[in-house]
Amino acid sequence: MTKKILVIPPTQESTVRKRLREIAYLISNRYEVYILYWSKPGGKNIFYRVSATLRDIFRRGKVYKKNNHFFAQFPFFHRPFFMVKRYNQRFLEDFLINHKIDVVINGVHYFFFTPKTERYRYAHIFDVNDLPTEETKSALGSFIYEFAKQEAQKADAVVACSKGLVDYVQSQFHRQAYFIPNGAYIKEFSNIDAVKIQALRRQYGLLGKFVITYIGHIGDWIDMDFLLAFFKAAKMQYKDLALMIVGSGPDIAHYKRVAQDRDIIFTGGVLPDKIAEFFVISDLGVLPSRKNLFQDLAFHIKLVEYTASRKMVISSDLEEVRRLGFPNILISELNIKKWLTHLRLARSMTWDAHWDNLADEYSWEKIAQRYTEVIEMVSKRI
Repeated sequence: MTKKILVIPPTQESTVRKRLREIAYLISNRYEVYILYWSKPGGKNIFYRVSATLRDIFRRGKVYKKNNHFFAQFPFFHRPFFMVKRYNQRFLEDFLINHKIDVVINGVHYFFFTPKTERYRYAHIFDVNDLPTEETKSALGSFIYEFAKQEAQKADAVVACSKGLVDYVQSQFHRQAYFIPNGAYIKEFSNIDAVKIQALRRQYGLLGKFVITYIGHIGDWIDMDFLLAFFKAAKMQYKDLALMIVGSGPDIAHYKRVAQDRDIIFTGGVLPDKIAEFFVISDLGVLPSRKNLFQDLAFHIKLVEYTASRKMVISSDLEEVRRLGFPNILISELNIKKWLTHLRLARSMTWDAHWDNLADEYSWEKIAQRYTEVIEMVSKRI
């Protein structure tokens, strides 16, 4: 009999490729997979948050199909915290029983405490994709930490997407975690027609330019002020440089005003099926992350994607980047002089054919297979 899997992703973003959603899509050829859906607030103010909360409180429990994948919904609370745990566990338990779910794969989202119940036996995988919380002094930080601790301790298996997070789970929650990193569709980066890349360069005015790219969301963990200052200093040495910033973020309008340089291009967000083109258009990738625990423990999949595109990269000095250990990645603290030295070195480096297979083990297909092995292991405990 085909196993039924409920996947609870940590975010509802559907315009970018996210770990548990991609895994859910890929394992659905073997299992009957349902992806839990909830309302994401349309803005930051209290009105949008209350609206999303009310929509989910009054949701009717059901399963529906969209784009050839199954999604699940049931009523639950966003706030207050004491109701989140008490009531959401009950609603989740009813859903598991009614739909005869065999395995729950739960990401780090504090809405969804999995029930420990005698009414129904199921297997539980807790997926730690990011540091659960950077602080525990606020009410929300404390609640998220306790959520993660409880889920890790009662899970049949814990999976972590970086080796740093494996160590974190061991030290904080006293559980051994399986290391299964984030993935990418590796073949996309080698199957792009050269004519298309030339057209894209022409579209953005990049013909004859040495193109430096940052690709990803521009959150407060990215030091854009440093990146712009580094580019300004680099242009004094190399007149052929262009900087392309591919992604969205709350402060993009501010940085556009600050940049004041026609060789700095902000593309905004790019659809998932187009993003590989922007890695391939690059001559050099950069990751100017601020040094903190969140970034140290994160698995930066964009470094794998640059590698699949056969590009050199300059990255902040982060623990997980060092653990990755790719020879095409030059690592330094956010220091303009050191980054200029790395830029000079990167421009002189040539790709070594021995590096061509570095990214292969991070293909989503292989990640999904490793997840399948964990699913089969925990299923034997039902």
